[in-house]
Order: sequence, then structure tokens, then C-alpha cells
Amino acid sequence: MQYELIIGTVLVGFILYIFLKRTIQSSSRLDTRARQHQTCHVLQTVPYNISGKETIFEIMNDSCESGMPHTTNVNTIRFPEWLWKQRDSDKFQKVLRHELIHLLQRRSPTAWRVHYKRWGYTIQKDPPAGIPNEIVERVRYNPDLEDASWAIYKDRYVTVACYKSTTNPQLRDTEIVIWDLELGKQVNQMPDDYPWKGLHQGEHPHEISAEMAADLEHASYVPDGFIEFLKMQM
Repeated sequence: MQYELIIGTVLVGFILYIFLKRTIQSSSRLDTRARQHQTCHVLQTVPYNISGKETIFEIMNDSCESGMPHTTNVNTIRFPEWLWKQRDSDKFQKVLRHELIHLLQRRSPTAWRVHYKRWGYTIQKDPPAGIPNEIVERVRYNPDLEDASWAIYKDRYVTVACYKSTTNPQLRDTEIVIWDLELGKQVNQMPDDYPWKGLHQGEHPHEISAEMAADLEHASYVPDGFIEFLKMQM
């Protein structure tokens, strides 16, 4: 009986470990290294109702994802403890709006993909043909992009967030890499007519739309029909 209890405890622990690991994936060797000293513990769970839809806030220890908020499924947003302590601030409200957009993207992925085509964007899980392994290996996994990390603008420009360092990768130390499929090389900037220059997270339309929606009043550019599309998703 004692051995059965021990085995049962080990199995439960292993299953819990696998479940938790699924929320912080590692798509590369650098991703694994960047997260090797991080742990994620749920300190508090807060139910929240948005437009009649159940949403869960998980308050995490500050080392989880280097203290960056993120979503894990269609109902759950994770906030680091340091930010949760500021939940009455404008900063928190802006981050909340940003992460709520990521929930909407998870809930209706097809609708968002179709809408992005109006912007000239397609998104996909796998890197497009011709992307060097050196870039693929440097890609930082972003939980909010889930299974569509790669963005292609006008069938030509591939944008992705990559670690700056290959020897000491840090989740907060990344850069946007732009690969020109037509020229077959990395370029320094998007074309002159690209409308979202200067965004904090401009590597992917999921992040572009979340950043715009979080602060529409100060957004430098909002595509026609975007606000109406948002209303339909809520």
C-alpha cells in the first residue's frame, strides 16, 4: 500500500510537471537556455467576467516569463505579481487591454487570420522556405502567438522576434529580424509604405493589433475596419 501511494504521488507530480511545462514551451536551444532558471508558480487565481465570458487571472511569481504578462489558453491571462500590485494604475489597465486582445485571438483564430489578410499579412506555424537556420534557432517563443509565430507581410517580408545574444539569451533582450524573401537576405527595415513603424512589438500582427487596441487614442495608425472588427469579436 505504501509503495502504491509513493508511485501514485510520483505519477501525479509528473503529470502536473508536464501540464505546467506546456504553458512555457521551448522551440529552440536558445529558448531552453533563456528559461532554464525560471519557474512558474500560480500565487493567486482571480475569476473575472468580461462581456459575459469567464476569464481567469493567474497571478504568477515574478520570474515566470521574466515577469512578462501572457495568455495560456482561451480563458487565462497570467500577470506577474509586481504588475498585479499596480492593478489600479493606468499601466495595468493598458496591459489588461493588450492581453484581452490575445484572448480574442485565441478564441477566433480563423477570423483574425482572415482579417490580417486585409493588412497584407499571413501568419503560420512553420518558418517559410529559405529562412536560414541561424534565424530559426534565434526565434523567441511567445505564448501569445501560440502556434503561428511566423508573420509574412505582402508575401515578401518575414518578421520575427529573435534573441540578440546566442551565448546569453534573455527573454527581454530581443530584436525584430526582417527577412526579404524576394532578395533572399536579411534587411534593416520594412518598405517605405509600411504603416506600423515604431511600434514596441511590431514583429507580428497579433502584437500589432494588441498594441493598437490597448491605446487606440494614441495609436499612430489604425486600419479601416479594425475597430468594427474588434467589436464583433467581443
